[in-house]
Formats: sequence, structure tokens, C-alpha cells
Amino acid sequence: VYGESGDTFRFYEINPDVAEVSDQYFSYRSDSLADTDVVIGDARILLDRQLAEGQSQRFDVLAVDAFSSDAIPIHLLTKECGELYQQHLKDDGLLLIHISNRYLDLNPVTRALAEHLGWKAVRIDSEEDDATGVYDAEWIIITANEEFLSQSEVHNDHLPWDDDEPPPLLWTDDFAGLWQVISW
Repeated sequence: VYGESGDTFRFYEINPDVAEVSDQYFSYRSDSLADTDVVIGDARILLDRQLAEGQSQRFDVLAVDAFSSDAIPIHLLTKECGELYQQHLKDDGLLLIHISNRYLDLNPVTRALAEHLGWKAVRIDSEEDDATGVYDAEWIIITANEEFLSQSEVHNDHLPWDDDEPPPLLWTDDFAGLWQVISW
């Protein structure tokens, strides 16, 4: 619904039932002024295939929202996948990763991913609002876009990482362990 005329919103969805249910019970995509489409399949495989075919998507924003359950798709947070995201973003693009999770602290992984890409990361938390049914959420924004990072809304609202937080932890396709990110 946030989309404006001239915008394109593409959703990568692994479960075709989600797309069907969203069309049947919700009107967010059909009410949007933006062009919207849903691509069914594993986002990483699809993005990799598009890149192999010379089709970098050149996204302004790439939002990854797949980590709130207890069975997270680790392959979407590895250094190799981060490099893939980077190749699909414009030079000033934003990689947004929703890391809210009751069981896992994905801050060290996203911080390490930003460091590996040579970009900066900021953490933005939204507050819960019982009156509107909005849950709190933790997002990491990874970007090389200094102009975006210097905007007062971003600069004033981001949460700095504490000195006592776990050190960055880079996951790879060959090694990623949940033990180090379990929230005790």
C-alpha cells in the first residue's frame, strides 16, 4: 500500500499458499499504486539465477523478513548471500533485515555481514502499539549510503550497539552455528 505510481514492489515468497491467501484475504497489493508482483520460490536461488542471467535487479531497497520463527533460513544471512544482495542493490541501495526473534540474537550476524560487505549497519527498533495491533520489531539497515545514514531521522532513531554485546559473527555457506546466537 505504501507504493506510489512508478514504484515496483517485488515479493519473493517460498510458499505459494502465502501468495494465494494474501490475494484472497488482503488487498494491500491490489490497493497499491505501485506495480506489484510475487515471484514464487526460494529468494536466494531466484536472485542467484537472475544474476547468472545478467539481470541484476538494481533495487533501491531489499527487505529480508524471514527470521521471526524458530526455524530461520540461515542461508539468507551468509556472507555469500550478502554478496548476492549487494550485487542486486543500487550503489546507494538499502539492505533491510528484520531480525526480531524470541530465541535468537541475530545482531552479531548482521553486524558481521555489514563489515564483510564494507558497509555500515544501523539498528532501528519500533515500539509495540496494542491499540493498533502493531508488534515491536528490530530491523538492521545495511548500506553504503552515507547521505541516508546522515539523515536526522536515521541518525536520531538508531540504537547504538553496546560494548557488552557479542562480537560480530560472520556466517558462511560452509559454517553457521545457532549455538552462538541463542538468546538465553
